[in-house]
Amino acid sequence: YNIRPYAPLNTIITNVSFSNNISYRQGTSNPFPPNGVDGNTVTGSFVDTDPLFENYDGQFFSFAHNYRLKSNSVGHNGGLDGTDIGVFGRGNIFSMTGEPNIPSVRTFSILNPVTTSGGAINITVTASKARVD
Repeated sequence: YNIRPYAPLNTIITNVSFSNNISYRQGTSNPFPPNGVDGNTVTGSFVDTDPLFENYDGQFFSFAHNYRLKSNSVGHNGGLDGTDIGVFGRGNIFSMTGEPNIPSVRTFSILNPVTTSGGAINITVTASKARVD
């Protein structure tokens, strides 16, 4: 096993291009490999840079936090397409509930679970549009 200071234990990152990313590990080692090592490239990225979330206590994930970037964050409009770096960039609608941004079936009820051979089964379905949080 080879161990690199920039990769998880017993892992080598090779031939990966990292573009326009932010790493912030509050004083620990750089998670990106050095540019040019093992075929990797790192461009336009911010290493050990606080992303400046709207509301984050620096400790643990919480649904109470707001992970959007402040206007003075280096990641604000810092993506390859000019949108924010992160889960809210590129026009993505990220839901803090963890629910995917797709239409979803909310209820599914079989109104007559018993029927004769060849008979019809009646159901009701309630669905929702994609979430917009």
